[in-house]
Amino acid sequence: MPEPVELQRDDEKRIERLLRTGRYANRAAVVSAGLHLLETERQMTELRDRLSTGYDEAGKGATCDEPGQETIRQVFDQALAKGG
Repeated sequence: MPEPVELQRDDEKRIERLLRTGRYANRAAVVSAGLHLLETERQMTELRDRLSTGYDEAGKGATCDEPGQETIRQVFDQALAKGG
């Protein structure tokens, strides 16, 4: 059986405010959405780390000559131009 979770007063208020918007049907839906966001954040952090590592390695000359290399280079150039 799931263990009950005790929330802080501010978290309770946030949940109530979100429920009043009508976007969520119940408290479980709010918590589920929050957990989904945490997982998405973890995945995005992992992706940024992998991209950063790849870019650093490419800057040191560790590149490959496989198809798609030019596309990858263009993506990195675009990200840098946007301040990424």
